Amino acid sequence: MVKENKIKAICNTSPIIGLSIIGRLDLLWELFDIYIPQEVYNEVVKQGSEQAIGKQELRDAVAKGLIKVHEVKDQGFVVKSYGRLHRGELEVIVGAKELGVSIVIIDENSARKCQQHIIYW
Repeated sequence: MVKENKIKAICNTSPIIGLSIIGRLDLLWELFDIYIPQEVYNEVVKQGSEQAIGKQELRDAVAKGLIKVHEVKDQGFVVKSYGRLHRGELEVIVGAKELGVSIVIIDENSARKCQQHIIYW
């Protein structure tokens, strides 16, 4: 079986939770070679109760290699810019640049203005 080349994308927290609510988190890896920054993983998996929406779905997807977690290297920019955007949103934007990602899946208006190629959630 030939593996098709998918476009790389990086995703923020809210789209993960929204897709988990409707039972379609799989759309991310069906459509894209999908990444999330470590902070987004932490927001979904390490915060809230064990029954929080998206927590188990994201854990499973990462464990299976369907979603890849990226450790953002330019933490200086993230720290310096914190306040205008949340840390997860900043890591999505910085991670997109570091990975050479052309599509960012994000829900925040101010974050969308910081990025050129976006799927609006």
